[in-house]
Amino acid sequence: MRITFRIIFSILVVISILVLLFTLLQVRQEKERLVLDLERRASLLGESFKEAIEPLVEKGQFHRLQMIVEKFGHRERFVGLAIYDT
Repeated sequence: MRITFRIIFSILVVISILVLLFTLLQVRQEKERLVLDLERRASLLGESFKEAIEPLVEKGQFHRLQMIVEKFGHRERFVGLAIYDT
């Protein structure tokens, strides 16, 4: 009877350790995937802003540029928005 409990307990411990390791691996992979997705989205957003803002800078329409900065610069998701000219 004692041997049966020891075997069952040992099997449960091994299975628990395997499940924990597999879960940690999945969490790490998911975090990496989310970081890559966030980087891709940030890059796309930056390119979109670039395409929208460059013509305004070239034409000197700084009032419309200020409207874009105010529109997107004060949202909760953004840390801030800055536009630099060379």
